[in-house]
Amino acid sequence: MDLVAQLNEIAVHFDNGMPLTVGNGGVVQPVTESVIPSHTGRGDQSEQRRQSEPSTRPWEETSGWKGSSKSSPGASPGAFRATSSTTSLVNSLTDYISQTKSELEYAYPQSHILTVDGGFWLIAESRLLIGVRPSALFAVAISEKMEKVKGWAFWHDPLIPTPNWIGPRHTNFKDGSICAFEPTDGTWIYGDPIVKLLDLYSSWAVRQLCLAYFGRWPGPQVGHYQGERLLETKEDELCPCGSMEKTYEQCCAVPDRSRGAVSSVVNYLTQIDNPPRRALPEVQNFVSSRSNPPDLEACLQARRLI
Repeated sequence: MDLVAQLNEIAVHFDNGMPLTVGNGGVVQPVTESVIPSHTGRGDQSEQRRQSEPSTRPWEETSGWKGSSKSSPGASPGAFRATSSTTSLVNSLTDYISQTKSELEYAYPQSHILTVDGGFWLIAESRLLIGVRPSALFAVAISEKMEKVKGWAFWHDPLIPTPNWIGPRHTNFKDGSICAFEPTDGTWIYGDPIVKLLDLYSSWAVRQLCLAYFGRWPGPQVGHYQGERLLETKEDELCPCGSMEKTYEQCCAVPDRSRGAVSSVVNYLTQIDNPPRRALPEVQNFVSSRSNPPDLEACLQARRLI
C-alpha cells in the first residue's frame, strides 16, 4: 500500500475513534475489524479520546542494548508489540536508562542514548509507515532532577541531509516541542516507560503527515486560544473544543468568528505565539550532528507548555 493510501486509512480511523496500533520501529497501523471491540453508546469523551490513540499489543522484554542502527533479530518493522509495565515508579536514573535501553532494542532499534549530568538525551527514529519515506526523528530530553521530559520531532529522509522540524501545528509555544497529549489527563507522566511516550509521538507524527498531505488534522484535538483556532483549524477538522462528533464549522467556528475575532488573532500573534514556534536551535544542531547534546536543564526550563 502506498503512502497516500496508508495515510487515508489511518486518517479515517482517527476521525472515527477507531483503534490503531504502534508496532516495532514506530510503524502506525489500523487495527483490523476482527479485533475491534464492540461498544454501545459513545460514552465519556475523555475515554473516547484515549481510545483513539494508537495502542500496542504485548511484546517480550529484552535484555541488553547494542545501540545499533540495525534492527534486532525478530524486531521486524510493524510487528505487533506493546506497552511494557505501566508503573511510573523509577528507583534511580540508572534504572530508568537501563529499562529504556532494554525496551528500545526491539521497539525502536534505531535509537541512541547519550547520558548527561542529571539525565539523558535520546534520539529515536520512527518509521511511521510501512515501506515509504519520510520517517520521524525524535530528540527527547529526560531530566531526573526536574522529573521532566520534553521531545522535539524532525522529518528524516536519507536524500535530505538536514532533518526538518515538524510543526508548528500541535507544538508547544516558544520552544516548538511536541504537544502529543494534554499534560493534565495522565496519558504519560515522568517515570512511565519511554517507549510508551515514543508511541504517542509516532501517533502524533503520523497525524502531522496526514496534515501535510491532506491539509487537515485527523481526529480529536485541543486548541486553547481563540486566535489559534481561527488561524489554524480547518472547517472540516474535529472541533478543538475536544468534540468527538462535530467539526469546527459545526461547533465553535461561528462563535469564534463573532466575538472579538480580530483582537484575538492579534493577541495570539503578538503575545502567545511570539516569537513564532520553531525548534530550539541547539536541539536542531544536536539532531543534525548526533553529537554534542545541549544543556538539559536549559532546554527544559520554564517555557510555557500548553
